[in-house]
Parts: sequence; structure tokens; C-alpha cells
Amino acid sequence: MRRIIRIKTINSKIIEGFKHHCKVLIPFLYSAKSDERLQENMPNRKRLNVDQYISLGRGLSGYVLIYSNSINPSLPSRVIQNLPPAIFNMTIQQYDTIGAAYDDVPNLPTGKLQTAALKTCLGDIEGLAVLELACGLGYYCRKAVEWGASRAVGVDISEAMVDAARVNAKGDNRLEFHVADCGRPFEFGQFDIVLAPWLLSYSRNQNQLVDMWSNIYKSLKPGGRIIGISSNVHILEDLAAFPEGPRYGQELKVVREIDEGGLEVQVTLFASTPFSFNNVYLPRELYEKTSNLAGLSGFQWQNFPKPLLHDVDWDDFLRCPPFRIFTATRPGD
Repeated sequence: MRRIIRIKTINSKIIEGFKHHCKVLIPFLYSAKSDERLQENMPNRKRLNVDQYISLGRGLSGYVLIYSNSINPSLPSRVIQNLPPAIFNMTIQQYDTIGAAYDDVPNLPTGKLQTAALKTCLGDIEGLAVLELACGLGYYCRKAVEWGASRAVGVDISEAMVDAARVNAKGDNRLEFHVADCGRPFEFGQFDIVLAPWLLSYSRNQNQLVDMWSNIYKSLKPGGRIIGISSNVHILEDLAAFPEGPRYGQELKVVREIDEGGLEVQVTLFASTPFSFNNVYLPRELYEKTSNLAGLSGFQWQNFPKPLLHDVDWDDFLRCPPFRIFTATRPGD
């Protein structure tokens, strides 16, 4: 049974309480403040990059812990008595509401634009096998089979997201979903197409980019293509153009500068329940360099076909697109 605890404040006493009194398996810990130290102190942990995955608790303040307890459906009373009032159970309804909010993202202007751009770049995929990395709730896997793919496999680091993706598949045997860290080696076979919506935007440096590109290379058949969506990293060359305020259903705020000339940026999506997360802008040259290091060829930033949507001011969109589309190919034998 899965239960959710929301923690506004967390300290060593709370951590010790969970470690010594709860027989729990912790699939992941989400920290709105990206405090990896907490992750290191949790028992039975799966090593995760807190900036890389999305929990259904995203957007709430403080920390969200999702755990499974097959022995007892709730925390032992002696533990609850020792916890401060800041800790309380979230209802299943809240869990479902947040999940539904994330599922609503494709309906935002930015989501519609991304879908239109990706479909155009894909072209005819009739009968092809597709792998989606960082699949979340499996939206692009479902679209891929709708657009003609014979099968689509989704991979995400979040167990909760994969569970939800399987539910959203509604028993369609052309769809399957797996839990895995896309920044570490995995093996799900080779595909004609790899989709990577936003995957590379969670890489914080060149080494992490190479690791992700290497997984993409190994997952492609010779001659196969990668089509990805990323942050508009071109804006690093003209920060004066960085957008202010809500735009296309999202808002960007610079959090900090990071190594290798990049930025960490907070993204707020104004879905039915707004939520925020951080991603990374690295110089665009690193994308091409690291794709080549992993063995791919022909990396390109794609131009947007005009118009993607008829109700969008195209000149305004092109002044500072909220995302970019890139492609590359695994060389044939």
C-alpha cells in the first residue's frame, strides 16, 4: 500500500524516526529544495538525482516522502507521537489531483506547441518502434502509437509516474513502461526512434550529458533517430532576452549560475494546479559535442515549421521560443 507524507520541516529526529521505527521501502524522496543530504540519510534508498525526476507531490512546499509499507498500512503510533504537527497524511484525492495537474500540461499553450513541433520533426513513423526517455505519465508514448508506431516503450526514474503511465495506457498492448534512471546504463533493446522530451535539460554538466547520450546511442538501431525537446539554451547567448512573467502557460526564473557556463532555472507550469521544478540550461555547443562523443552524428537544432499553431503570435514565439527541438542519428553499419 502506498501512502504519502508531507513534511514542511525535516530534521535528524524525523529521519531517525523513519529509519528505526518504520519498516518501509522508500521509492523516492522529493525535495523542493533539492537537498540531496536528506536522500543520503534515508534507509533502503534508490540513489536518485532530485533535480531529475518528477514526483506527484511536486509543487508542494517542503518535502514529500512517498513510501510503500506492505506490513503495516500506516506509520506506527509511537512514531506519529514523536513527530511534530508539521507532518500529516496527504489524501489519495490530493495525490490524484496533483497527478491530474501534470497530465494537464499537454493542454497548455507550451504543451500544444511542443506536441506540434515534435510530430512535424518525427514525420512518418508508421510501423516503427519508439522508446521515450523521461516519459513521465507516458503522453508521447501514447501519441507515438496514435501517429502510427507499432509499439512504444517509456522509461522514467519515478516509480509513481510509471505506475500512472501504465494506468493511462488502459491495457493497450502496444505500450509498456519501465522504471530506470536514464542517466545510468539500462537495456530495453534497440528502437527506430528515441524520444527524449526534456531529458537532457536535467543534465548539470558535460559528463552527465555524455552518459545520457550513450544510453540513447545504445537504444537506437543503426540508422535510428533521436528527437528531443530541451530548454531554449540559445538564450544563454543573450540573457537580456530572457523572458519575464508568464508566457505560453509557463514562467521561468533564474535560480543560479552553474558550472560550464550554464544556468539553473525554475520552471512554473500553470496547469489546473500550478507546480514548479528546476531544470538546467547548458551552452548549446555542449549538446553537439557530447552527442558526438557518444557516437551519434548529425546533431541539429531544428527550425520551427510555420505556423505550429494558428492561434499563436508567430513573431512573438520566434523572438524567444519556450523550448527547442533537436535531432541526431546513430550511424548505420
